[in-house]
Amino acid sequence: MKKTLLSIFFASACMMLSAQEATIYFSEDFEWLEPWSSQKPAGQTIEDNNADATAQQLGTNKVDDVSTYEALLAKGYQFVATHEDSKSEREPKAQIYLQRNYLKFGLTGYQSGIVLPSIANVPADAALTLTFDVSSQRKGNKETAKWDETKLVVLVENGADVKSFELDVPHPETGAAYRWYTVNVPLTGAVVSADTKITIRNADSQWPSSEALRWFIDNIKLHNAGSGSVSDIAVDENAPVEYFNLLGVRVENPENGIYIRRQAGKVSKVLVK
Repeated sequence: MKKTLLSIFFASACMMLSAQEATIYFSEDFEWLEPWSSQKPAGQTIEDNNADATAQQLGTNKVDDVSTYEALLAKGYQFVATHEDSKSEREPKAQIYLQRNYLKFGLTGYQSGIVLPSIANVPADAALTLTFDVSSQRKGNKETAKWDETKLVVLVENGADVKSFELDVPHPETGAAYRWYTVNVPLTGAVVSADTKITIRNADSQWPSSEALRWFIDNIKLHNAGSGSVSDIAVDENAPVEYFNLLGVRVENPENGIYIRRQAGKVSKVLVK
């Protein structure tokens, strides 16, 4: 297996997209998970600065008998999971959690990750960057507790060619409140096609680990570097269009309602009359 390892260092301050023109090829804010988040309402650990905020396993909340986990699978996501030797194996849906509206990964001795849906129509020569909001979990009392020293890796796999991009998850100082950090991961030398597998998970050094190395993620974008603000998502107008209802179930002929529309990696909410 060919494997390129690139270490990426991020400042502790929130990193923003550079003031350059960019085209977004994939974007996900998880707002469509609201129907599940509002069942036995999920908490907001980051926004409420509350390590004890309610976070249901992805297999728990159901809408019309469809779990959060099943809805994510229907959208093309996959999940990976591992565990420390002394722990019993769990399914991914039992060690990944729903917040409102974002995802939380892992617990003590259990690590996990997310595989993005297929992303098509990315130019082969595009200089790509993966951007997402991330935070670590705080351990115990908020005044004195330290933070999980979580490390992540972004894996870009094209068959046997695997490019690996590692990062330390930024976190506040001891006693400080939760906050989101926006990180930009330049996918140097990576090519993305509809067959590419992009995974975000705990780094190899923490895969697995007996420690608590938890993390939250939201607002994932794959874009190219350019010279201005972020523009609209690039869409091949000839690419097939897929529709899903708000439960994440694919609908062949949508009518009279609100649906999730996906075309060439672009996902949007639309009203069909």
